[in-house]
Parts: sequence; C-alpha cells; structure tokens
Amino acid sequence: MNIAKLMEQAKKLQEAQADLSSKTVEASDPSGKVTVVANGAGEIQSLTIDPAIVSADDTEFLQNLVMSTCNSALKEARESAAKDMAANLNIPGLG
Repeated sequence: MNIAKLMEQAKKLQEAQADLSSKTVEASDPSGKVTVVANGAGEIQSLTIDPAIVSADDTEFLQNLVMSTCNSALKEARESAAKDMAANLNIPGLG
C-alpha cells in the first residue's frame, strides 16, 4: 500500500467534505407551495412557505407538507454528496 497515495486520497476526501457545505439542492412539494434548500452537509438553508396555504384551522397539513419537503431536500442533498464524494475518491460503481 502506497502511503503517499493514501495521504492524497485523504486530502481529497477532506476537500470534498468541505465543499459539501457550499453545495445546495432545492426541493418543492408538488404544488410548489413549500420550498426547501439544503446543503450537502445535511443542513436546511432556507424554507419558503406560500402564505396562501397558512391556515390556523389546518396546521397539521402544513406541518406534514413542510416535513415531507424537508425530507425530500435532505435526501437530494445526501445523494448529491454521495456522488461528489465517490467522484473525488474515484470509487468504481459509486459515481
């Protein structure tokens, strides 16, 4: 095993991890009323809710819509991060 090559791979991995927080994905619910932006580090960066769907009578609907849209954005962010990491590490079959 070549130590220099291993160190180079470790450096690439660290750089790729640092880049993840700057890469974002956006997800919206099918109606476009809730939009979530998440980064590759798995953090929600922004959340936009159309005021037309805000109703004191139906908070459960809004909560479910926000939760599912957040989960969709985080899933996209994880998938994007995995592709980036695989590409940076040149792992066959993962990129």
